[in-house]
Amino acid sequence: FYHIISCGVQAHLVSRILRIIKRDLISHKYIMTKRKCDIFIKENYVVKNYKVNKSYLNEKNFYLNIKKYNLCFIPKLYAFNDTHKILIIQNVGQRINKNKVDWSVIRKYYDILSSLGYYHNDMRVPNILLNDNKFYIIDFEYTSNKFKEFKNNYNIYKLMGIDVNDSTSDIWSV
Repeated sequence: FYHIISCGVQAHLVSRILRIIKRDLISHKYIMTKRKCDIFIKENYVVKNYKVNKSYLNEKNFYLNIKKYNLCFIPKLYAFNDTHKILIIQNVGQRINKNKVDWSVIRKYYDILSSLGYYHNDMRVPNILLNDNKFYIIDFEYTSNKFKEFKNNYNIYKLMGIDVNDSTSDIWSV
């Protein structure tokens, strides 16, 4: 039913998570509903139940492919279920105010991802979390090997020092 990813999570924690998810899916206890998925947040993990198969597959495949790099700024994928389009992901913190972000660190993380051939394509302040003074990037359903223009994201690229209007910028390189 669930594919459990070996990522240092104790098996009893994953099985406890799965029991809670099953109970909560039946009772539809979600704290956030987005257009493409419902999100259920617990202290140690986040459950994303996708409504759109393409978004689910894109995010799942990103996590499976990026795992080999063991990047410190990407949450871990604990488990997934293709039948119900569910991802169980490490909860890595809370959303923050853009004035509290060290944009040079986020730019470094962005450059690492793009050097590996991945473009987030939904870089927004709500997709940057903070936990114990450590930044994480989340929400990879739009990630691809090509940069895509989203006009509402231009401000964050500006904060990172990236000129999206410059055709020689590294965002267009892959």
